[in-house]
Amino acid sequence: MSLSSLLFRNQSTRQTLIKNTFWLGLIEFFSKIIMFFVTILIVRSFGPNEFGKLNLAMSYAAMIMVFSDLGLNTITAREIARHKEEKDKYLSNIFTIRLLVSVVIWLGTFLFSANKLVLLVVTFNLVQNFSSLLCAAFSGLEAMQYNFISRFIYYFGILASVIAVTRVQGSPEKLITFYIIASFITFILTFSMLKFKKINLKLTIDLLFWKKILKETLPLLGMTITGVIYLNIDSILIGRYFGPEQVGLYQSAYKILFAFQSINIINSSLFPRISSLIAEKKYIILNKLNFIVVAVSLFVLIPLGIFISIFASQIMKIIYGTVYVSASPALIFLIWSGIIFYFRNFINNLLIANNKQKQVFYSILLGTTINVMFNLFITPRFNYIYASMAMVLSEIIILTYSTLLYVKNKK
Repeated sequence: MSLSSLLFRNQSTRQTLIKNTFWLGLIEFFSKIIMFFVTILIVRSFGPNEFGKLNLAMSYAAMIMVFSDLGLNTITAREIARHKEEKDKYLSNIFTIRLLVSVVIWLGTFLFSANKLVLLVVTFNLVQNFSSLLCAAFSGLEAMQYNFISRFIYYFGILASVIAVTRVQGSPEKLITFYIIASFITFILTFSMLKFKKINLKLTIDLLFWKKILKETLPLLGMTITGVIYLNIDSILIGRYFGPEQVGLYQSAYKILFAFQSINIINSSLFPRISSLIAEKKYIILNKLNFIVVAVSLFVLIPLGIFISIFASQIMKIIYGTVYVSASPALIFLIWSGIIFYFRNFINNLLIANNKQKQVFYSILLGTTINVMFNLFITPRFNYIYASMAMVLSEIIILTYSTLLYVKNKK
């Protein structure tokens, strides 16, 4: 098999998984290196207080953005993977839905938000969401090489933005403005790649089709809402009770977790293949694939988690400096929450691929409820370290519940 056939064509299940994992792994490698330096530049340039303000604005913007996705990316990838011959119909209708929703969200934020930084972050996220939707279509076609190109352009733009802003000691507002420009350029270039997969994208209003799509997305919308609350309530409450500086310390550890979560490229590359295998009822192949993924993941991730736990203080000092060493206990808990998240994400993808997104929503809702209650009643009595403990507890609950659901559905 030639190199071009291995990396650019889909010929078998094994070869396609290797190809998709290669491209996703390559962009994760580049993106995490880029974001590693980006985070260091921002943290060291802004300091805990300004870095905390930036992350607070991102958390509030995430709450506003909760209705922007509607689970449309997941539906796009899943349905195009199942119905490749209808890729134009799915992408055109879903793109139009996203455009209308985005306009409403931006106008609402413009009219009712008094925080300029929050408005800028919302604008940045809305623009980036369109590129993500196009990448979801490429994922459904198992053409991850196009995702690699799109995301590489995006992360290169982010790096250039950070270098330009931090060199002149710019503000968070100026940084997000540069982010918006980088995201817009990414969208234009990603849009231009549609022709290589012969995708004809146009604004389409098919109300009956919209009804079908939106019915499918309701459980995913619920998952998005609970997920956004789950991932942002800790920073918002830390900011309220302890101030932006403590948010900056907490988020410095969280950014390492973000880099660590590149392991989820495995789940991203597997999802289209899992959807296809379930649709084709090839359960024996699916079970073998599941066993291999779980076994290898346990073998790699458990020792890695132990290593990071032992050297957490040294890692924080090397990356950010002495002032951030106090956040090392948070790093320990967050890393283990990331490991658990990897496995629960794998289980949830199996359920979603089998149209069980409503059950996944219940699972995440349960974990989110526990997380919110912990952050409301426990964290304010102590410090931000307890927010990371809440993450571990809620991830264990979600993984346990999702696993029980999967076992039940598998029977």
